[in-house]
Amino acid sequence: MNLQEDADALGSTHYHEVFIRNKWYSISPATINKYLNRYSSDHSVSMSLNSLVGTLTHNRVVVWPKTGLQSQHLTAVYSVLLRLAGTNWLPSVNANLVYKKMGFFLYKIQNKLAVDLGSVIFSHMMSFTKKKKEAKVHLPYPSLIYGVLTAQGFTPYDHEPILENEHFYQFDLRLAQGHHHDDRATLTASTPTPGSSTATPLVPMPPLALIMHRQMASSIESSLELLRTSIAVQQDAAAGLESTLLEHYREIARLEARHVAILASQACSTASAGSASDSDLDGDDSDSSSLAAH
Repeated sequence: MNLQEDADALGSTHYHEVFIRNKWYSISPATINKYLNRYSSDHSVSMSLNSLVGTLTHNRVVVWPKTGLQSQHLTAVYSVLLRLAGTNWLPSVNANLVYKKMGFFLYKIQNKLAVDLGSVIFSHMMSFTKKKKEAKVHLPYPSLIYGVLTAQGFTPYDHEPILENEHFYQFDLRLAQGHHHDDRATLTASTPTPGSSTATPLVPMPPLALIMHRQMASSIESSLELLRTSIAVQQDAAAGLESTLLEHYREIARLEARHVAILASQACSTASAGSASDSDLDGDDSDSSSLAAH
């Protein structure tokens, strides 16, 4: 498939077209949506990356990593959605890494927001046209591309083998080991079954996105309360230690003053004893002189 970089250039002669075997075929987002029987509407998400990563990981990660989010930090539901998205909608060589585009895509799917899948797929295909360093690049979505082309009259050569796409999602047992936060209960949040017998009118459930944000806010509040409690306990402990330290300093000052007094007293006693000894020696000399005179 000869997909060129100018296929996404608005002023290009063959905008959203691809040349295959002497014929031009449409490969636009609208064509892809038509083949998939989807609408082109897309719900924009005004959310910071830090809020997004907190939602995807249930606050295990609160700052978006510069090198991308590792899949082991995702919740159980987002981990499964990543496997499905990485197989069907946004295939990637590194299946265990969530980049920004994938993160917002997973958030929209989980919260049942409108996604322009045709634009997502087309943009992903166009990203492969920039990989000029590789000698040969195989585009993703082989079944989709073949279906879109055959819908426009493309026919393979006689005896040209059509290979079956064997790349499909398989359940990874690591998802059931309990390392991911279990948020499967959020999947059951839905409106009551229409037609159920009840005396009170049915009240629609709030949007899943609202439920998720409420849960995240509650989790953050709990974390902040724990931090505040921990800080208060540490402040009380520090005040107690300061009081004890002050008592030790006072006792040190008292004992040092007493020790100085004792040393001064001992010095005075030593000086007095020395004076008495000198007087005794003077008396002995006088007696000796008197005896010598006699």
